[in-house]
Amino acid sequence: MKGNKLSFTEGFIDRLETTPTRQRFYDLKVKGLVLEVMSSGSKIFRFRKTVDYKEQWATIGPFPTVSLEDARDKAILLSAELVGGGNFTAKRQVVKDELTLAALADFYFDQYAKDRCTTATDMQKNFRRWFADDLSKRLSQIDTTWVQSQINKLAVGGHYHRANRALDDIKAIFSWGIKKGIYNGSNPAIKVDKFEVRSRERFIQPHEFNRLLQSIKSYTDGRLRDFFLICLYTGARSGNVMAMRWDQVDLDLGTWHIPRTKNGESQTAKLSDEALKILQERYPDRGLNPWVFPGGGIRQPTQGHIVEPKKAWKKVIENAGISDLRIHDLRRTIGSYMAMAGVNTPLIQKALGHKSLAAASIYQRVNNDPVKQGMDLAIRAMQTYASATKVVELPKTKQDS
Repeated sequence: MKGNKLSFTEGFIDRLETTPTRQRFYDLKVKGLVLEVMSSGSKIFRFRKTVDYKEQWATIGPFPTVSLEDARDKAILLSAELVGGGNFTAKRQVVKDELTLAALADFYFDQYAKDRCTTATDMQKNFRRWFADDLSKRLSQIDTTWVQSQINKLAVGGHYHRANRALDDIKAIFSWGIKKGIYNGSNPAIKVDKFEVRSRERFIQPHEFNRLLQSIKSYTDGRLRDFFLICLYTGARSGNVMAMRWDQVDLDLGTWHIPRTKNGESQTAKLSDEALKILQERYPDRGLNPWVFPGGGIRQPTQGHIVEPKKAWKKVIENAGISDLRIHDLRRTIGSYMAMAGVNTPLIQKALGHKSLAAASIYQRVNNDPVKQGMDLAIRAMQTYASATKVVELPKTKQDS
């Protein structure tokens, strides 16, 4: 395509009109600087020069994002690079062959996190949602400034936990890529600042218990009603409760074997009396489905288990007239009331599975009678608060020593 040669001015560039075909203009002031006016209306600075009978070209950037002065400075640098033996064609091929952010992330989740993190599937979905607009970016295009900008965007509206989780994920992805030799640069997330956040302390308050329990027990879907109560009466993570199977539960011993918790370890939990009552009532249905809480509708359960019932929980707390209470707060509730009842910290940690259980015989693992007493005491305290018109002083536990 033959173009026009003239000394560029910003006024001239501003006045250029779009035509059905691409136009190319050459700057007389800086040899090699070219302006292309696309049929779409875009005006793009490029550098073009023939070396050893082969045309070398590189894109500088769009006008007016890139000013005429900056384009000329960049063209001079590109010309010097060619004199020094640079090859723009080879450089473009390297970029073309380079991994994208999406590819590196998929490698990380599929080859590493999937077998090591119980929440890997959710992590991958979140990562793709958080960085949806930039998954096609080449790794060489990602730097600390870009990562900080993305994290800041995710934090808008006070979503600091989300921003920090996204930062942890992208930092881990690049660290793994570097370790495996997939990525040869430095980790662009290392120097990015996290947001300071306070740990969530929300749990069911004494004046909320009666309303919440009534709302849960009146919920029409018995699976979800019992699911919420088991979350409350075991203090287990909701993900483990959703995946509870009948072959993991021993109603005679009153135990529940969780094959894999969030920290990657197994746990044998002693079931409280209230939890046992609920499971015993559900036990006759065990032959219909291996899951204690099967998925699907009430009348047509699926072969999978329920997934986090956010809509149902929202309805429960709305009917109870309670705000800012999450399903995970049920786990925090029993731990809080165990502490209020005087149960010591090691027993609370053991009951909630914050520390992995020691490798020992089955009899040692299920010998959790002090833990059961502490959890039953906490549940009695919950029931006392739910039915009392005034605060009742709780008895001290023998585990306090």
